Amino acid sequence: MDSDVKSAGPGESIRMDLEHGTPTVFRNNRPLKFRIEMTNGSTLEGIIPANTDFIVTLQPGDITKFEIIVEDIPREPVIVE
Repeated sequence: MDSDVKSAGPGESIRMDLEHGTPTVFRNNRPLKFRIEMTNGSTLEGIIPANTDFIVTLQPGDITKFEIIVEDIPREPVIVE
């Protein structure tokens, strides 16, 4: 995993290249959504609970797209009507 990965804000997604055959561990202090698109057209979506390890080990050709989606409160105050 790239050490220069920046965190995403509310409603944004994180995109990064993952190495084949190497486990990548995602850890966060809040729940995150994930979406995985497979080569056979299947889509997996779910929630990674806060303070848990979510381990992804890619094998060549399995996954075409992997996203982590942050849904959280805005970083700055906003006007509520």
